[in-house]
Amino acid sequence: MRDVFVDDRERKARFLLVEHGGFLGIDEKKSFIPVDAISRTTSDDVYINDTRDHVAEAPGYDPGLVNDRSLQSSIYFYYGCAPYWSAGYADPDFNL
Repeated sequence: MRDVFVDDRERKARFLLVEHGGFLGIDEKKSFIPVDAISRTTSDDVYINDTRDHVAEAPGYDPGLVNDRSLQSSIYFYYGCAPYWSAGYADPDFNL
């Protein structure tokens, strides 16, 4: 895990920025994982119920589109999660 994206309205964690692939920092890809996809955490680790291959094929990170709702929607859809702005959304029950 590299960074946590916090929405500017509610000040809540929404995405984790992860780096994957590559070798020694060369050709690494960055992507967001919704915090809703997290299955559990420990003091040192974050776990999701997806394979490395699934994460590797996720929509790529673009710093210019961090606040773009269509990109965020595609990430939530990719991981099978409801977006935080949808009706009836409940925040995940854990702390990052």
